[in-house]
Amino acid sequence: MGVAVYPRHIVSTASNNNLGVRSLLELCTEWIVQHLDDQKIRKRTDDVVRSVLFPVAVSLRLITEKNIGDLMAVDKTRRYLYLGGLFNLPEAALKIIPSRSPSLVTLDINCSNVGANTLGEIVRQSKALRSLCLNHCAEVNDTAVKDALLRLPGLLTLGLYACYQISDATVVELPQTSTMLTSLSLGYCQYLTDVAAQSLAQMPQLNDLDISYCSGISNEGVALILGSLRQLVSLSLEGLIGITPQTLANIAFHRSLTKLNLNDVGIEDVAMNTIIRGCPGITDLYLANSNLTDASVTFFPAFGKLSTLSLRRSSSVTDTSICPLADGCPLLRSLDLDGLPVTNRSMFKIASSQQLTSLNISFCREVTMDGVLLVATSVPTLRHLTMFGCTTINPNHILQRAPHIESIKPYLL
Repeated sequence: MGVAVYPRHIVSTASNNNLGVRSLLELCTEWIVQHLDDQKIRKRTDDVVRSVLFPVAVSLRLITEKNIGDLMAVDKTRRYLYLGGLFNLPEAALKIIPSRSPSLVTLDINCSNVGANTLGEIVRQSKALRSLCLNHCAEVNDTAVKDALLRLPGLLTLGLYACYQISDATVVELPQTSTMLTSLSLGYCQYLTDVAAQSLAQMPQLNDLDISYCSGISNEGVALILGSLRQLVSLSLEGLIGITPQTLANIAFHRSLTKLNLNDVGIEDVAMNTIIRGCPGITDLYLANSNLTDASVTFFPAFGKLSTLSLRRSSSVTDTSICPLADGCPLLRSLDLDGLPVTNRSMFKIASSQQLTSLNISFCREVTMDGVLLVATSVPTLRHLTMFGCTTINPNHILQRAPHIESIKPYLL
């Protein structure tokens, strides 16, 4: 049994038997003992607890103020704690974290209701923190984050995605307080302006930056960031619709890029071709709602290590450029063609893929049952198939012929 399999088994067992948290602890412990020799299971206790116990507890919404102490007592030397998604967890429970896990290096409490006071108490007692994820924490404000930054000078990763109260006031502090910060997520922080962009440009150590849907940052602000940060490995400009082709073309100077998100930016062929020539190492590429045509997508095999590609709703991309992807991108694992005018011709080529695990052909009206069935039966690695709007294709028939597929959306009984 592999790492990716056990959560479903444990969650199913716990749900069917209405297990409480202590029984869940016993179930997880039994699983660990049975599979500790599996080479795919890391034997360090903190990793096992992180991989087994908390995902299951979170899935079943079993963590409460009363039992969080029991869960954390499994390993008091824990260095990683992931409590993401527990939006109903009282702040009093979050305050327990520092005393029960004084050695924390990574803390993820995304989507929680943590407030300024609670966050302050956590960081005051967790000075070893190197990674802090506060994504979707609606109560987090500038005052709380600035206080945290002052107390955590060694912070390497900070997630503030969709923290809607965050403004330029937080970002302008970063060049002085967080000189070691390498990864920063500010997506959907809509109060940010070019003042924030100027501060970000003073952080040359950043290699992972997300400013998606920060609509207050202009084309000039993006150009300043691109011209100053030369170590970027991952960049998201998703939703920044005012970026000019000239500014987008400057992405090509970032030869170390491996992940690039330009969803909803509307990039065109000329800028894309420049990026292709400058960033051959890209592995993850997101281009939804682009203005691309076959004139640039045809050259995507130049991304020799491409693993994930989304072209959803890029309506001018056709079979002409999709067909070469199967042969030219042998490492491709996830392909999103939602809304493209592709036909069975593309399916017949995709059927030769060796590593594809996820395929989205939603609203590809010209694709028929023959094309999808060939892909499903010819690609043994395929696990997830999405085909909303493909009304002539029967999911049940595909599952009968290709039992290795784990999920089909939509699924019809």
